[in-house]
Order: sequence, then structure tokens, then C-alpha cells
Amino acid sequence: MKKIIAFFLGLILFFLSAVGIHFFNSNGLKVESKEFGTWINAYKDMSYEAIRLNLNKDTMPVMGSSEFQHGRKTDFHPRKVFKHKDIDLMLLGSAYTQSLYHATLLASVEKDLKNRKAVLIISPSWFKKAGIKSNAFAAKFSETQYVAMLENPRISTDIKKHIAEETIKGLRKFPEMKSRVKRYNRLFLTKDAAIGDRMFYLGRKLFINEKDTVTVLTALKTTKIRKGLKANLSKKSPDWTKLINKAASISNRKSGNNKFFMDHKFYENKIVPRMGKKKDSSLNDSYAVSPEYADLETFFKVCKETDIEANVIILPINGYWYDYTGFPREEREIVVTKIGDLAKKYNANVTNLFDYSYEEYFFEDTVHPSEKGWVILNEAIEQIYKKD
Repeated sequence: MKKIIAFFLGLILFFLSAVGIHFFNSNGLKVESKEFGTWINAYKDMSYEAIRLNLNKDTMPVMGSSEFQHGRKTDFHPRKVFKHKDIDLMLLGSAYTQSLYHATLLASVEKDLKNRKAVLIISPSWFKKAGIKSNAFAAKFSETQYVAMLENPRISTDIKKHIAEETIKGLRKFPEMKSRVKRYNRLFLTKDAAIGDRMFYLGRKLFINEKDTVTVLTALKTTKIRKGLKANLSKKSPDWTKLINKAASISNRKSGNNKFFMDHKFYENKIVPRMGKKKDSSLNDSYAVSPEYADLETFFKVCKETDIEANVIILPINGYWYDYTGFPREEREIVVTKIGDLAKKYNANVTNLFDYSYEEYFFEDTVHPSEKGWVILNEAIEQIYKKD
């Protein structure tokens, strides 16, 4: 009996110590600098604690994917354009972070979101018939955000079930991670968790939160972001005319006048070697049917249930390149109609930039914005932020 009591006392002391250490470390994640929000970092994106602790009273999450990784060293990325402006953004996303990822993320942190407004930048290329590949999904899966989503009582069981089902599908090639998710599901959804599942959850939650915290703190040390930085912020909008003229000139020069109006280095290195293979290679492609639509609807449902104003920005794709590959124009444009229909159903706002698909020098490559493209996208983000 004494050994049993000693064991449980030791276990309790372990948990108390772990909680104390985590509390001390997690406090270090509250950076109190708007630069944290525009910091592009995958560890930040996957950390429930890092995101929620840096959602200030005016912060607007802007969720997207690989576009944030392009143009970071230019003067036209939102990190630079809004650096000294009174606009508080939390940029979230990298390659392969799509609707389900963002629905889970938003459902996990929404109770800490004071400014009840969110933006989802949608790439038409998400809406492939086969959906996202398991390897890509698993690489961006956040265990801390998934657990926090399940713990949030403001999210309905129906939404949680859809996220859980799609998460299991996404992790189909990763049995260990999938097994952990199933244990959480038994505890929060099917309510048939064994004692072992409950003990696992308590221990694992401490571990994954601490792991996220240490990882983000380590990553922060390699940046120039200073804690508590109070910048002198201007309420005046950027000079969009000046910026677009400067950006268009740079994008034009960098294209070298190739017929797809994209960055010439990308054109020479990535396009020219495969032009023969890509000609008319997408004649049977379409964005009409995709599991991504159900995931996008889940994102809208999260916003509606939690009284968050949902805003989506539909990105364009390089029309000249897609014409070359033979992707039928009507099968591309259907994505705008289907997104619009879903948005209308859930009273979400749509900014449609898809019409820029044939805008010369908008693209760095086949889908990502160039300097000129970023200016247009940034102006759309600012309009949403300032709209009452």
C-alpha cells in the first residue's frame, strides 16, 4: 500500500512540476510585438499557445498557404508593407495548410480572439479531386491545436466529428499519429475512453504543449523580433498607387518578357525544361469536385457558431500558363462560383481576385503573387481590416 501511495504522490508531483515549468516557459511566448504576427514560421503556425497568447485586442488572423513564403525579402510582402502601420495581423499558413487546417486552428484559438474577424486566403489549386495528400497533411498537422479544438465547448459536436473524420483520413499513412488522435476522439467525442486513454491525454498534453513552447522560443532566438517592441504606428494607409507602380516595374523587369509574364529565372529553370510535357496535360482537369469544399464549409461553420466575421480572398491563378496546359477555363472558374455559394450560405464576405488571372506580371510563377501581386493582395487585406 505504501508503495502505491508513493507512486501516486510521485505522479502528482511530476504533473505539478511539469505544469509549473510549462507556465514559466509559455509566458515567454507572449512577445507583445506586432512583428510576431507577420513572422512567417511553421513552428509558430503549429503552436496553439504561441498563437493564442499573441492575439491582441485588434489582431485579425489572416490565414493562407504557400503565398506567405514568397516575396518575404521584398518591400511588398505584408511584413514590410504594414510594419509601421496601425494594422495588427496574425499571418498563419505555409505550403499545404488548407481549409481543414485553418478550421481546426480557428476552432482552437477563437475564445482568445478579441477582434471577431478572420480572413482566409484561398488558392484555387486546393480544390483538386483527390484532395490533399496524406504526407502533406501530416507535415502540417498540429496536435496541440487539435486537442484545444476538441476541448472547446463552443464548437459543436457535428463540427468536431467532421474535423476528426477528415483528420483520421489525412493521417492514414501515419499510424502512430492517427492512434493518438483516436485516443483523443474516444475521450471527447465517442465518450468511450478507457482509464489508459485519460492518463495518456493528461501526460501527452503537457508534453506536446511544452514541446511547442520550447520549439517556438528556440526559433524566436534566431529572429530579430524584440519582445515588448512598441513601434510608432501610422494610421495612414500605404500609398497604394506608388507601391503598385514600383512593384509593377520590378515584376515587369524580372519577367524578361516571357509569354507567361512570370519571373524569368523561374521560367528558365522550371518551365522551359518541361514545356513539352506540360502542353495540353490538363485537358481533363477540373475544380468542380473536391473534398476541399466540405472542409471550407466547416471553416465557415466554425465562424458562424462562434460569431466570427468570415472573410475569404480568392486568389487568381496564372491564366496564360493554365491555358497552355489545356486546363479548361470553365473548369477553373467554377471554383469561384462554388466558393461564392458556400460563402453566401454562411453570410461570409468574398473578395474575388480571380479576375486577375490574366493580369500581366501579377505572378511570380504559375500561382504565387509577384511584387505586383502582393500589392494588390495587401490592399484587399487592409480593406477588410478597416471595414466596420
